Amino acid sequence: MDLSTFAKNFAETFLLYVPAMVANGTPVVVSRFIKKTHPIDNNFKLKDGRPLFGKGKTWEGFLGGLAVGAIFGLLIKLVLTNYPILFLSMYIPLGALLGDITGSFIKRRLGIKRGDPLPLLDQLDFYIGSTIPIVLCKKIPSIISIILMAVIIYLLHRYTNLLAYKLGLKSVPW
Repeated sequence: MDLSTFAKNFAETFLLYVPAMVANGTPVVVSRFIKKTHPIDNNFKLKDGRPLFGKGKTWEGFLGGLAVGAIFGLLIKLVLTNYPILFLSMYIPLGALLGDITGSFIKRRLGIKRGDPLPLLDQLDFYIGSTIPIVLCKKIPSIISIILMAVIIYLLHRYTNLLAYKLGLKSVPW
């Protein structure tokens, strides 16, 4: 594959993940505007006494992330006309949000409190979740693009969280 073809394929791959990145970042913003939120797990605790997901995973954040991710998916559809609207606008943001919730579930089971870091999982849970519908819908990026996206998303996640912390949107910089 020549450099021009790789660049085109990678640009399309990057655009596929934009709705996921937006969906993952939206709940932090939503929580600043909606003061009374409703945890997805309804404060349910498992036998270990720890929450299923925790108070940070709310219906408002989930639905807000899904809506904003879908809007970005629809906007990207204008650029990538060969991708189905439903695929871009719903499945990728949904996969991202479910991946993030799964990451919280894993952290709670490991005894890691809300807000405490778990490197790599914190940055890549939504990426893995959004990759699943991409692969299932047969929009399979090259392995090089997948790895490069993982590195880019890891770095973007680190820097956007630091920025959100400095802006007072997050209480921790990770």
